[in-house]
Amino acid sequence: KVTLVAQSDGNPPPTLTWYRDGVQVATGPQLVLSALTPAHAGNYTVTARNAAGEASSPAFVIRVTEAMPGPPVIVRFEVGTK
Repeated sequence: KVTLVAQSDGNPPPTLTWYRDGVQVATGPQLVLSALTPAHAGNYTVTARNAAGEASSPAFVIRVTEAMPGPPVIVRFEVGTK
């Protein structure tokens, strides 16, 4: 299970929309991906929009490979800013 969380400020308060590879997958401050499969792999971004404009996050890349026995392991984690 992976939970991506976004926070945004603005006036009026912005709405948050999540995308995988440019296709909308959810709205709201959190995106929860349960029981990951290779179909969940991709570049995830979130966009904050209000009447004054919009801002988008850098991509968060999720790769899903064949499951191995044992607890999950984070192979690589990157956070960046535009």
